Amino acid sequence: YWNQLTTGNMGKWESVGRSTDTLQWSWSSLDYAYNYAKENDLIFKDHTLIWGSQQPDWINALDSAEQINYIETWIRMVGERYPDMDMIDVVNEPLPNHNPPDGIAGEANYKDALGGDGETGWDWVIKSFELAKKYMPNTELILNDYGIINSNSNTTTYLEIINLLMDRELIDGIGVQGHRF
Repeated sequence: YWNQLTTGNMGKWESVGRSTDTLQWSWSSLDYAYNYAKENDLIFKDHTLIWGSQQPDWINALDSAEQINYIETWIRMVGERYPDMDMIDVVNEPLPNHNPPDGIAGEANYKDALGGDGETGWDWVIKSFELAKKYMPNTELILNDYGIINSNSNTTTYLEIINLLMDRELIDGIGVQGHRF
């Protein structure tokens, strides 16, 4: 019995925002998934807003001020376009050496535009959730990562991020990917 539709690549910024011209962003695949879910009484979960992988290539060439402007625009547009979205992975794979947007190993490089590590060590994750909460107030906001159940250090780090988000009432759920490498 399946009652949820979760987008794959179609929900990622790279698939939608192939240029800096937001009027040219391609929403058709994501629209199709959202409308299908709503028409068939399925839970709609989007994947993902902020992730080091599968982000638009052009974002790395911008300065931090331009990056945060586009990040906020991306999150705002998703929230406005899909107002009845049930859930969304706000940040995917934030743990070090996973896929944060820190520019390491060819990943997108806009972590600093979101506040970098900051005072908490995770200010960029907190800012991402603050923006999602602002533009998606009725959507369940989720943090997602892999390698949690088979690593005590990853579990500890993940719990640190979760607790920071819980203290600020920004998170509704967590994802723990069941695969391992």
